[in-house]
Amino acid sequence: MFNARVLYIPRPMLISLIIIFCLVGVYGVRFNTFDLYLLIAFGVLGFLMRLFSFPAAPFILAFILGGIMEQSFRQALTISNGSLSIF
Repeated sequence: MFNARVLYIPRPMLISLIIIFCLVGVYGVRFNTFDLYLLIAFGVLGFLMRLFSFPAAPFILAFILGGIMEQSFRQALTISNGSLSIF
């Protein structure tokens, strides 16, 4: 039977290991320190969202679908010659 041994690791050590693996993984992809700063910024943003009980799903959907919606909005305005009455 498979036991989840990761549950026996103390929580502070587990969190530290996850942070280190994330930092090494992000830096290992492109060897760029900007990616590390971006990782830290999004980590702080996620922490603040959790701290203020802000749901993450709408933010993630807006982040992913925002560019597609903007492109479709521009396309619709181009087709209608800039008229907002198409909406």
